[in-house]
Parts: sequence; C-alpha cells; structure tokens
Amino acid sequence: MSEYVTASVTYSVLPPLLTSYVQKFLYSSNLLAPQHPQSPQFHRDRKIIYTVLVIAYLLYTAYSAFAGLSSTFYDLLGVTTTVDSSELRSRFKIL
Repeated sequence: MSEYVTASVTYSVLPPLLTSYVQKFLYSSNLLAPQHPQSPQFHRDRKIIYTVLVIAYLLYTAYSAFAGLSSTFYDLLGVTTTVDSSELRSRFKIL
C-alpha cells in the first residue's frame, strides 16, 4: 500500500518540479528563446516539456517492467527446458 502512495506522490510532485527546472535551464542556455511567465509561448513551452517528461517516465516504467520479466520457471528451478518430468518434479519438490 505504501509503495502506491509513494508512487502517486512522486508522480504528482516530480513532473511539475522537473518541468520548471528543465524550462529554466532551456531558457538560461538560450536553447529556447526566453519568454515572459505570463505569455502564451511560456505556457506552451511548459506543456510541451511536461508532456515529454511524462512520456519519458512512462517509457522508462514500461521498459523496467518488461526487463524484469526475463526469468522463467525453468530458470527459477535451475533446469533447462529439455529436462525430463522426473527431474522437474524433484526440483519442484526441493523448492
């Protein structure tokens, strides 16, 4: 339960915070032309940066989830996929 709360809080706090830091960096390094904070261009840039950060986080989450799926039941039992049924049963009973 606590990991869900932590993930929710992290997701609600971290992207807006990172968005402001990235936007300040882009404006200070002149990669984007600096805009007044109340201008439409400022808010457009903010939305684009926020969207890119959220998509990058979702891609990272999907990648880390799929990377953790590499082990199979055969790997957990320490046998090959061509093992006979008696050896498989004995390994399962040991587990």
